[in-house]
Parts: sequence; C-alpha cells; structure tokens
Amino acid sequence: MKAEHVNPFLEAASHVIGSLFGQEPNIGHLFLRQQPYRAAEVSVLIGVTGHLRGQFIITMQSEIAKGIASQMMGGMPVTELDELSMSAIGELGNMIAGNTSTAFADMGMNIDITPPTVLEGSQIKISSGSTTLAVPLHMSLGDIELALSLRD
Repeated sequence: MKAEHVNPFLEAASHVIGSLFGQEPNIGHLFLRQQPYRAAEVSVLIGVTGHLRGQFIITMQSEIAKGIASQMMGGMPVTELDELSMSAIGELGNMIAGNTSTAFADMGMNIDITPPTVLEGSQIKISSGSTTLAVPLHMSLGDIELALSLRD
C-alpha cells in the first residue's frame, strides 16, 4: 500500500472528526494487522472500487461508539446502540469515505465507495485477503482504529 493512498484517508478522517467533534484526532503509529484479526465491538465496513480496490474499516469499542453517536445526534444521550445510533456511526464512516473519494478525485484517481455496513459484536473476525494497515486515531471521546486493506 502506497503512502499516497493512505494519506487521503487520514486527512479525511482528521477533517471529518475535527469538524464533528471540535478537535482533530492524534494519529498513532501505523502497524500491519495479521489476518484474520479480531475487530473491536463496533465496526463500520466500507468497500472501495475503481483505481483502488478493497475496503476500509473504522472500528471502536461500544462505549466510544455511544459517545460518538451521542455527539453526532446533537448531544442526545445514547445508552444503547440501537438502529438510530448505529446509523449515526455508519454516517461517520460515510462522511470519511466521501471526503476520501473527493481527495482521490482531486488527484485524478476515481474511487467508488459502498454504503457503510455497521457490525456489532465481541467475536467479529476480519480477513480481507490482503495486507491490512491499521492506524489508531486518538480522540477525546476515546480511540478508534482505521484499518485499510487496499490494492491498485
């Protein structure tokens, strides 16, 4: 995976998170995930096609997902991950994906994204069939991880 393919995802995530929550996340040390790997309790899966193919996943613990959903829904308390709060979490992924798609278009590369799929559970294992680069994003609400499995 090339740096010029990773950076648009990181820039989009920083921009979206900064706009929604008032502060950009601190980007942690990138590392490779072994396949298959266990995801956190809540994951947003978005497929990528076009100049790049694969997927990216935003994964987080349930309590962090509740905090993010609450903020995205105007501060409404979220005590359980129901359909509405899961939709808000999916929209976070959709916003990052949309911004990433625009950044690639500005670079002359077209990518298409699938609608987000939100997964919840403590036993979710992910195997993408290709190298997965994981990027921790540290926020005041807690840490999330962006996992990229992309190829040209």
